[in-house]
Amino acid sequence: KRPAFGAVAFDVSAPTFRSKEYPEYKAHRSRMPDDLRVQLPYIDKVVAAFGFPAVRMPGYEADDVIGTLTREAVEAGHDVVIVSSDKDFAQLIGPSVRMFDSMRDVTYDVELARKKWGVQPEQFIDYLALLGDKVDNIPGVPGIGKKGATTLLEAHGSLDAILATVETLKGRAKKALTEHRELALLSRTLATIDQHVPLETGLKGLSLPDVD
Repeated sequence: KRPAFGAVAFDVSAPTFRSKEYPEYKAHRSRMPDDLRVQLPYIDKVVAAFGFPAVRMPGYEADDVIGTLTREAVEAGHDVVIVSSDKDFAQLIGPSVRMFDSMRDVTYDVELARKKWGVQPEQFIDYLALLGDKVDNIPGVPGIGKKGATTLLEAHGSLDAILATVETLKGRAKKALTEHRELALLSRTLATIDQHVPLETGLKGLSLPDVD
């Protein structure tokens, strides 16, 4: 079934609010290979040929564009499918939002996301704040791994609740969160998809024409 609305979001080669907040954000990533770089103009042509609007916003990542359009669509009463293999979008999954990983042919809903990552979608940002993310160079809290992050969130519910009761924790977790509280908060900021990007287009501008 062809969707009523659609868009393809692209990054812009300009600093974002995350790189300004934390210069090391994604700093370890290697340069795009030249044989991929030359294909970018053709990707734009293919997207246009299929009638999908292309959306970019300086100062933000494509994730933020997708997050904003997702929020607007849900608020307008639509069901949303995010097509991506990026785990960061797990934070947006909900009753009206699914994530289709076309690389693995898997569609994540709330339950499958919980099984995959061990936390509820609404806890995923705090999960990354604790664990960090090597792909994006988000530091997380040194000494806390996947099991520690999921155990803490299962017991306390959120990063704020964990930090508010840090004195009641024991062992490595107490020491790590006491020493690296600010790093956890920074990591949460970096991991949070901005759902309020000031886009020039709204849903009305994303209606899809019939296939040419």
